[in-house]
Amino acid sequence: YAIMGNGLKELQSAREDLTKAMALRQSLPKVFDKDSSKTANLLTSSKTIETFISSLSKNAESTDIAPLPDIQILKGQLPFPVNGRIISEFNQEDLAGTKRSGIIVATAPAALVVNPTLATIRYQGQLLDYGMISILEPRENLLFVFSGLQRTFGRIGDVLLAGDPLGIMGGTPLTAEQILEESYDRNSASWSQTLYLEVRENQTPQNPLLWFDVKED
Repeated sequence: YAIMGNGLKELQSAREDLTKAMALRQSLPKVFDKDSSKTANLLTSSKTIETFISSLSKNAESTDIAPLPDIQILKGQLPFPVNGRIISEFNQEDLAGTKRSGIIVATAPAALVVNPTLATIRYQGQLLDYGMISILEPRENLLFVFSGLQRTFGRIGDVLLAGDPLGIMGGTPLTAEQILEESYDRNSASWSQTLYLEVRENQTPQNPLLWFDVKED
C-alpha cells in the first residue's frame, strides 16, 4: 500500500501540473476565431444538439491555415480516448426506451481523456442536458462529441495534436485500496463516472466503434 500510495500522490501532483501547463499553453494554432456573442445566441436558440451542430459552421471565421489531413485512412484505428468499460452501445435503448446516438463509457474518477487525433476544437462548454462537452472536428463535416467531462483543456478554435489532453472526468481519485479492489472486481462501484461519445459525419450519427480501435479488457 505504501508504494501504491506514493505513486498515487505523484499521479495527483502530475495531474495538477498538467492542468496548470494546459492553462498556460499559448502555442496552439487556431483554425478560426469565435464570436462569443454569436455562440451565446446559438446556445440560446438551439433546442437539440442537432440544431446546435448544424449551425456551428456559421460561427467561425477561417484563417489561412491549411486544412487538416484526411482522417478517413485512420478509421477503425484511432486510439480510444479513455480507459474504461463500454456500458451502452450505439443506438442501444436505456431503461426508459430512449436510444442514444453514441456510446457510454464507464471510467474511474478523475480519469484523463485524451484527444484521439489531430483535430480542431469547435466548441467547449455547457450544452443543453449534455452538461460540459467538447466538440472536435478532425476534418470538415466530421465531429467527435464528448460529454461528461468535469474539466476541459484548450480553447475554441485551437488545433489539438493526437495524444493531447482533452479533459478530466469528475469525481475523487481512487485510493490504493480501491484500485486493488477494482483489479479483482469488474463490477466495482469505483467505475463511477460516465463519458458519452458521439461521432457525427455530415451531421448524421455514426457508430463510434467503427472509428476507434477498441480492445477487450
